[in-house]
Amino acid sequence: ACICLYFSFFRVSPANIFVPNLHTHVVHTLRKDYGLTSWAGDVKEHLRRRFPADLPYHLLFLDLTTSLPPNRDVLENMFRNHCVADGTLVGVTFSTRYSTARKTSRLGFEDLRLLDLSEDLSIEADDDSIPWNRAVAAYLCFKTLFNYAQDNGYCLEAAHHTSDDAFATYRFSHPHKKSRVNASDFDNRVKTIDKLESLLAAALVNRSFAGITYFLHQWALIDDDVRFSELRQRVLEVTNRVLQRLGADLSKDSGTVPAEKGAAWISAGGKRPEMRIIAVLGERGAVEDGDAQQILRMAKNILRIQGRRVGNHSFVDNDSDLGVDSPYFPKMEEVPRGLYFYSGQMMFALIRVRQFSGR
Repeated sequence: ACICLYFSFFRVSPANIFVPNLHTHVVHTLRKDYGLTSWAGDVKEHLRRRFPADLPYHLLFLDLTTSLPPNRDVLENMFRNHCVADGTLVGVTFSTRYSTARKTSRLGFEDLRLLDLSEDLSIEADDDSIPWNRAVAAYLCFKTLFNYAQDNGYCLEAAHHTSDDAFATYRFSHPHKKSRVNASDFDNRVKTIDKLESLLAAALVNRSFAGITYFLHQWALIDDDVRFSELRQRVLEVTNRVLQRLGADLSKDSGTVPAEKGAAWISAGGKRPEMRIIAVLGERGAVEDGDAQQILRMAKNILRIQGRRVGNHSFVDNDSDLGVDSPYFPKMEEVPRGLYFYSGQMMFALIRVRQFSGR
């Protein structure tokens, strides 16, 4: 159905759509009823054996359905054999089903080391198991796509295909460096609740979940307004849990906190639009979706009570460095409207390939 919709909407000739399938009766139907180019075979094997000199595809949809580790070579072959070109749209589906990656399983340490998961997260080499969930799945999906693209002379960007509110904007830290919120740069400036609230609002505008959590935590430690005593207690309870998952050292106030490895931001439309955040991954594992949403909700409520409107940047006052693209928050890779979770345990990622210009 997706294939038929594509060639009818974009006016692509059915003969130019290649659909390998393992079942001969399906191949027969695709050829006879739809006029598609199809043969009995495995798409994974096709991508592995494909000659790099062959013409690239304008659209690649890989409905892999299983989890990422056993399929990483499919993504590598897609770029290595130049199945894509400048402007190619790539869509992939993976399972996000929770499982435990043990040494004896196909999701064991061998596979995870190849994905550099043990380097990204605080995982001991002698752990019996590694948690697998949609936060890990989403991060490794985009990290793997970006790494293989870069290794083969490509870069990736948003497809900008839809305004559907169900699609999330995925933000993740650079795979090859440790990103941190440079809160220590604010040490001499964070002397009042008012300034701390400005930093909290700046973190919201920059969509820095680690920054939001850290400055919300600091606000709860410093604020002494009796009206907010219950709120402060609730804030500290949640932020302590989240900061631990992000990898922050709560035993001392170092002034910095590790940035989230990845997070999916969803703009819920309607009469009262609301920003939601899910699938947050920190150095020590996934943040519970409920905790992540509480962090956002409490930060917005505090700013609303103080009369600060994040939408028009009225919080900035005279601090131009606290606006969008503030130098104090880590730069993140971002794929707007590039991630969709569905059916409880599945994810769909969509990106556009560009030829690397070297600039």
